[in-house]
Amino acid sequence: MNNNNNEPKSPSLNIDSPKGFIAGMLFGGLAGAGAMLLMAPLSGKHLRAQLQLKGNDIQAQANEDLEEAMDQTRLTANHMTSDIRQKAKKIKRSGKEMLKEQKEHLSAVIDAGKAVILGH
Repeated sequence: MNNNNNEPKSPSLNIDSPKGFIAGMLFGGLAGAGAMLLMAPLSGKHLRAQLQLKGNDIQAQANEDLEEAMDQTRLTANHMTSDIRQKAKKIKRSGKEMLKEQKEHLSAVIDAGKAVILGH
């Protein structure tokens, strides 16, 4: 390997020379500016617009989910109400039948008591 320090270096690549330093600074500045533009956050106006759009999307989805949940709740409530009404009617019929049977039984007991009292 020949490390001869007497070889002439190109002035644009030699960072020890003022031209090389300035060229490096210029290239680094341009590369940094390009990276900054690519990675820069959105402007305030653009960011607010995007946030508003996203907020509107979220609100619309929430409204759809709420409507769906309300529809499902109404459907379930209607089924439950229908079931309760049917059971109430059944209980009412059963109660009427039991009352009729008890009246008949009580009438028979009263008739038997009258027969005993009257001596028949």
